[in-house]
Amino acid sequence: LHEFDQGGGRKVYEGCMPIEVLAKRGADAIRFGPMKPVGLRDPRTGHRPWAVLQLRMENAQGTLFNLVGFQTNLKFGEQKRVFGMIP
Repeated sequence: LHEFDQGGGRKVYEGCMPIEVLAKRGADAIRFGPMKPVGLRDPRTGHRPWAVLQLRMENAQGTLFNLVGFQTNLKFGEQKRVFGMIP
């Protein structure tokens, strides 16, 4: 268990740490954590990507998706802004 960086004394499991707390450890913490590109190659180049995101469909209509492994304490507006920067 780890203390949250922003006080409050809450503890979280390492594997369920909010992405913004994990990001404070540096880019490699995320790259080798929830964005680790295990077993993936770019079919155009054959190169392994630097990082990847996994989407999971949340409804039968295919209109809602979840970023797998991205627990967060960000409010919705900030989630939209931050995750909207992902190409």
